[in-house]
Amino acid sequence: MHIEFTSRIERWTPAADTGGTTEADAQVQARRLALAAESVGFDRVLIADPKGGADNSQLASFLLHNTLQLGVAMSHAAGILAPQVAAEQFATLDQLSGGRLMVRVVPGEDGLDHEAAFARTDEYLVLLKRLWANERPFDHEGAHYSLKSALSAARPFGRAQVPLALGGLSGTAVKVAAKHADLFELPAATAAETRQTIARVRAAASTHGRVDKIRFSLPIRPVIADNRAEAWAKADKLAQDNNATRLVGTPEQVALGLVDYCELGISEFVVHGLGQPQELVAFGRDVAAVVRRSLARHEAQAVEMPKHDLWDALVALPLRAKLS
Repeated sequence: MHIEFTSRIERWTPAADTGGTTEADAQVQARRLALAAESVGFDRVLIADPKGGADNSQLASFLLHNTLQLGVAMSHAAGILAPQVAAEQFATLDQLSGGRLMVRVVPGEDGLDHEAAFARTDEYLVLLKRLWANERPFDHEGAHYSLKSALSAARPFGRAQVPLALGGLSGTAVKVAAKHADLFELPAATAAETRQTIARVRAAASTHGRVDKIRFSLPIRPVIADNRAEAWAKADKLAQDNNATRLVGTPEQVALGLVDYCELGISEFVVHGLGQPQELVAFGRDVAAVVRRSLARHEAQAVEMPKHDLWDALVALPLRAKLS
């Protein structure tokens, strides 16, 4: 089971009170954060603009240009660009980066109600996929878009489409995500609530034959110290992040918590609150690497067992027992 870690970077430019406000300072800050994440095995960084602005592609391009393996998940509001423009822009970024782009789609409720916004998102994503797939121009007449002789001049790198991430808990949001998402973004929740949401999304995905094609990510906020008491004292001083599940403790205790969520079917963790390069490095070294080693060792031991013992072993041997 491959587990991915994405760093949600809230600030890509230096704070004004640090004196770093020039364009050069901003470039240095963004480059340092991206390189720190890449150096310790983060799979990608998230440009988490809630408005999904069109200029996010410029930051994505900069980050992809300054790294070799790091992926970028770019927030994008459906409807902010014409479908053909978006399809070509995303495919070009994906080509130039060797397939390292993911698009995090938000509905962009600019004057539309909830249902209409997601209806537009659905139509928008259908068109992106058609533009990436079709080799000949096509016409489209829908509720929100009218295209004539539409054709994308660019294709994603070595794949049918740029991966899409979507979320939302309403019935409409789940239906659209189940139809289009490669990655479903779960909300902050308990393990029991997370299990219920995963089951709900999988049930919706089954109507499109996509149960095995949709993965799940969970937002987390680690608060780590040398011992649990210090970690909780540190957590008490932080503002509550309602958008992420908080995990408090030593690096080993936080890793144990993540392993528990892996057992529910989580394959990606979006890590909040790591705003400095040294914080990214410490988490990657002390938590992410431990989780990956634990899961790899568990799977290796399961594969080595006789086939008739495999199911009993998977049921009886919890992953957390293998954590070191």
